[in-house]
Amino acid sequence: MGWFGPGAQRMVPEFENAVKNGPKSGLVNNVVETNFGYHIINVTGKDNRFYKIATIERTIDPSQDTQDEAYRAADMFASDLSGIDEFKARANEQKVNIYDQNDIASSERYVGNLGDAREIVTWLYRDGKVGKVSNVFTLDRDYVVAVMTGKSDGGYRQLDDKLKTEITVIVKKEKQGQEIIKKLSGEGSLEDLAKTYPRDAVVGSSSGVKLNLQQIQNIGYDPVAIGRSFSVENGKRTKPFAGENGVSVIEVESKTVAPGMGDYSLFKNQLQQTANARGGLEIAEAIKAKAEIEDRRYKIY
Repeated sequence: MGWFGPGAQRMVPEFENAVKNGPKSGLVNNVVETNFGYHIINVTGKDNRFYKIATIERTIDPSQDTQDEAYRAADMFASDLSGIDEFKARANEQKVNIYDQNDIASSERYVGNLGDAREIVTWLYRDGKVGKVSNVFTLDRDYVVAVMTGKSDGGYRQLDDKLKTEITVIVKKEKQGQEIIKKLSGEGSLEDLAKTYPRDAVVGSSSGVKLNLQQIQNIGYDPVAIGRSFSVENGKRTKPFAGENGVSVIEVESKTVAPGMGDYSLFKNQLQQTANARGGLEIAEAIKAKAEIEDRRYKIY
């Protein structure tokens, strides 16, 4: 007995034609011959309906009432607010997410994932002061209330608590890497080394590693790991090293060296064109830096 339908294998043409052309149910009045032999077919059910499936795409935009309600909510949030602590407390009370964006220069146009938010930048430099809460900004897709959390003048950044926290994370990561490297410096296979950290260590393989990809499977984005993997010969492995995403040991099973090129003029011309195009811009930037120009365009736009 053969069959056809969703998910079923397609029948040979002779069998399929006999089933399709047969009665709604019951025996087909002919013995059907196929390359598999002779068949007596009993049709137990039949459905000749066909279905057309289409994909409809629609852009759903908020109505004016929805936009007005969102604006009112943002305006109510900003009313009678003063200070960073009150801002955070109200956001927590109303379950509103706070997004931080640091080191905003006066010439910037984009703020985080808000897209074009130039009016927020100009507010910061024209009217903003630490702890001041803005009115509602109407951007392309969002209504935004901002608070100025800090200000950095020229020169070195002050060693405040926030900067200490950032530095502490970096130093801890470096120290942890050093300790892990010491423990992984022994002999044995990669599986043996992984037993040093049985819950966290991963032994994996990756093919098609290239210098220009800057990432390795199971490691992720890690230019340091890419460079180390190309520094050892086939059958050899690197010493433990700290990369972007942890400590790694790479063993090279096989490496295909690209054939040498006799003529590098194409690449030379490309580099020359790029350098010429950037030359004028870099000269202009060097002149501005030497002239110590203060950018006050925020006062105009």
